[in-house]
Amino acid sequence: MENTELVYFLIKSSFIGAISFCFMMIFLIADKIFPEKTIAKFRHSIHCAALLLIFDCLDYYFYRTTTNTSILLTVAATCYTLRICTVGFLVLISQRFHSYTYKAIYILMFVNAIVSFTSIKTGWLFYLDQDLNWKIGYLYFIPYSIILFYVYLMLKESFIQRKSNPSESVIIISVLFICFLANILELLGIFKLALANSYIICILFYYLCLNVQLYRRDTLTNLLNRRSFFQDLQRLDKFMTVIVSIDLSDLKYFNKTEGHKSGDKAILTVVDIITSCFTDIGNIYRTGGDEFYVLCKETTSEDVEKAIKELKDKVSTTRYKVACGYAICYPQDDYERIINIADEAMFNDKKTIKSKIKRDVLDTVFKSVEI
Repeated sequence: MENTELVYFLIKSSFIGAISFCFMMIFLIADKIFPEKTIAKFRHSIHCAALLLIFDCLDYYFYRTTTNTSILLTVAATCYTLRICTVGFLVLISQRFHSYTYKAIYILMFVNAIVSFTSIKTGWLFYLDQDLNWKIGYLYFIPYSIILFYVYLMLKESFIQRKSNPSESVIIISVLFICFLANILELLGIFKLALANSYIICILFYYLCLNVQLYRRDTLTNLLNRRSFFQDLQRLDKFMTVIVSIDLSDLKYFNKTEGHKSGDKAILTVVDIITSCFTDIGNIYRTGGDEFYVLCKETTSEDVEKAIKELKDKVSTTRYKVACGYAICYPQDDYERIINIADEAMFNDKKTIKSKIKRDVLDTVFKSVEI
């Protein structure tokens, strides 16, 4: 294959990935919805994937046009590094609500980069024999082990999201399947540059799907939003549904005295607890700053009361307070009236909590006076 034909082949093979990268960059520049940290993860991921596409092209080109082993090994080391980094940032996007895994993901990226570039001299990961044939080194398992760990994290996240956010669960599985298929096609030689192109398309697909979800989800907590709550209520009008009303007490106090970050922390802490108590019996919604609802389809009041008790017990171990109330909505009921009943029960619970706090304060005062 002549140089001109080779360059034409590479341009044709990378065209879809290049166009997808351009669209992704336009979306990221114009994005005003996602948190900056999430945008940064998408930006890092798409940049790594685009660089991988470029270096895969260089790898393909140089292997057919040069015998300089230093160039071939350096390009190969860069490709190995970028593949792990691209997948790593995809994992970080899926793990954006679980920052405790971040450090391990970054460390593995760094370890892989070190092993890849030291292989240029040592051959630990790969090397070229005298006939310029690629050979694997005794540390060849490292990048594949890292990929398997990343896949495990994404599958675990997909399992976690299967009830609270089934759409993202499907997205994660789809991304993994496409990347796996592309890897097989590239290894079999059926489609050149398949993996890099697929990474770019998967990142774009992931971003667009999350944008669509924002129509139904709250950006801070990832819970279903107020719009989703009323849409789902109408959809459930043929079923017996328990509507649970939950209020986080004193959110304004935390925002005013300790700042909005403290308020966000209070919301996220309580949301984690609500999710742990209600995910198995209903869908959870954030309908306002400190207001939450749970729709429990065909669930008994005993199960709801048990979940409320568990919620209150867990919240009592934190510095926060929640008030709860519920009402049963039967088929063809006026759901707005039932919501008002649930809210009224929640407000009564809130008054009870405040009265108890006042009694506790007075008891403390009286005890200090007696002393």
